Amino acid sequence: MELHNLKQAVDKAKDRLFEADLRTPLRPSLRKEYPPAFLPVEVERRRTVQPLPESEADKRSPVDELVERWAAGLTSARPQEKVAPAKPPASPAPVHLAKPPEAEVTAGKPVAPKARIAELEIEYSQTRRLNTQPEVLEANRIINPRSKPEVLAAYKMLRTQVLQKMRARQWTSLGIITTRSGQGGSVTASNLAISLAQEVTHSVLLADFNFRKPGLHQKFGINPQCGIGDYLFSSMPLGEVLVCPQVDRLSLLPCLAPIDDSSMSLSAPKLVSLVDELKHRYEQRVVIYDLPPALEGDDVLAFAPYIDAVLLVVEESATSQDDILEVVELLKDVPLLGTVLNKSRNT
Repeated sequence: MELHNLKQAVDKAKDRLFEADLRTPLRPSLRKEYPPAFLPVEVERRRTVQPLPESEADKRSPVDELVERWAAGLTSARPQEKVAPAKPPASPAPVHLAKPPEAEVTAGKPVAPKARIAELEIEYSQTRRLNTQPEVLEANRIINPRSKPEVLAAYKMLRTQVLQKMRARQWTSLGIITTRSGQGGSVTASNLAISLAQEVTHSVLLADFNFRKPGLHQKFGINPQCGIGDYLFSSMPLGEVLVCPQVDRLSLLPCLAPIDDSSMSLSAPKLVSLVDELKHRYEQRVVIYDLPPALEGDDVLAFAPYIDAVLLVVEESATSQDDILEVVELLKDVPLLGTVLNKSRNT
């Protein structure tokens, strides 16, 4: 009964918090191929669920009311931009048509002109590139070239939903949260960041801000020489802390050891200044923050004002309905991008 209520709460949260129906169904047979502990995201069928009978639809639970209040915060939390009155049209200026690009000729054959939108190329002049091993990534459930096609497709689906929602609101930073430890937040953050980096029009920064129990670098199987603690307390330049885990357009800001007074560190002036720099230094950058569990301290609550939105990861048979209600109430003023159902055993 508790599992049924949990699924129902998550499904209702998805229906209300995702304003547009952006989901594409996975074939039911694909779900059987996922290991029980490794279904990254539960994707609903598109417009195939029959409406509930009137007697069922009229029933409202506390989850409905809290989720609606949280969804309403997406529009009320941020002021609407004022639209300036239209100016009278000015006299048209002379238009000078640019000369079309000439086709290149290679070996006597014409070559089509280059596309206007070029692939974003990142030069890692300071960021050190560290090699990763596919078998280590596979053991830690991090997507890699050896991952199954259906696993990669699931994260691409999540990537598309996240990008469309963030671009619609001009958001560039996203925090990944869970209710409790061990529910897949770090794995989801890592795989979402890798999938986002495969888009050629922007770069991605994955930041390990789980100061209570860091370890993103271990999931990638790399050993950086320094982390964010060195930047905060030893005045080490940021360029010497960032690393590239052998994924194009992806940088990792590691945290090598737990940091005392983590919630205070997450709201310290130097870190807040760093977050602002990471958000605005590069226009074509998405920043993903791996955050501690929301109900195991005040870290998420302290850091929430400095990010655009959060993505809630819940684990089937582990995340209780009471925990979901508590997180919804705790972060009622924080925009919720959506929910991810992790480790689903549905067939």
